[in-house]
Amino acid sequence: MEAGIADLVRSSKSLLPCLIEEKTNKQLRSKRRIMAFTEATKQAAFRRAGGQCECSRLSCTVHRTLRCPTTLTAGRWHAHHRTAVTAGGEDSLSNCEALCIPCHQQTQTYGA
Repeated sequence: MEAGIADLVRSSKSLLPCLIEEKTNKQLRSKRRIMAFTEATKQAAFRRAGGQCECSRLSCTVHRTLRCPTTLTAGRWHAHHRTAVTAGGEDSLSNCEALCIPCHQQTQTYGA
């Protein structure tokens, strides 16, 4: 009987880290939401931008003017969430800005 209890204690000790890790992974998955604009939203943002990067961040070192003068070309720009989805932002046109890749890389949430 004691051998059975010892085996149970040993197995529960090895299971505990696995159970904690699984709970943590589930919590992370529930908090994380994929940020994705529809293709139609991205196209509308590109049209609204008039083919020019919409970055107007004063902290951006890519440009020295109020708005980045970089011309956007197909496949060479990113759709950026002005307010991150994790902060309550939506995948809507009003929350989407067309940025050249260097400007997008300087945003606080790039790659998040």
